[in-house]
Amino acid sequence: MSYVKPAVARHITDYFNNQRTITILSQKQWFQLPFLIFWLMSWTFGELAVINDIGLHKLSGEGLFFLIWAAVWTAGGALALLTVLWILLGRETIGVDGRTLNHRRQILGFSWTKRYDTARICNLRAASPLLPRFRQWPGWRSYAVVAFDYGDQTIRIGNSIATAEAQQIIRTLHAQCNAL
Repeated sequence: MSYVKPAVARHITDYFNNQRTITILSQKQWFQLPFLIFWLMSWTFGELAVINDIGLHKLSGEGLFFLIWAAVWTAGGALALLTVLWILLGRETIGVDGRTLNHRRQILGFSWTKRYDTARICNLRAASPLLPRFRQWPGWRSYAVVAFDYGDQTIRIGNSIATAEAQQIIRTLHAQCNAL
């Protein structure tokens, strides 16, 4: 008889200089990735065509419309490119040293960090992510995030991890910092 293989965790835990660091690699969405790349190539073709039209119409009425349209179109393309880069190379890092919880998201060396005072963190838990309706259909994998209350906000960390993995991360955070 063969058993079902347990899922491999996406997070890596490290301890250095009195700080526990948990790194969560982005979820590799191999079904969405080819679609996004094809869509991005088509999007770029459309943008190049509009830029060509702007040059033909100068900044008359139609040219001004195309210029505004191209700016919005560029923002949409940038968001799609950011999504592709996140799927391929994104990671979240949670660092806790007892007094501070640092949450950093990074892609290709670019990162943004938020710092939280652990004395103000309460109700650390695994929670449902804020997912679009199509990802909440029955039969889809159950996802969770590590959530906590911080003042009047609920902070969510760990994009689309399994509920059991979120609970493992919570146990690690509790062990590192008694205040949580």
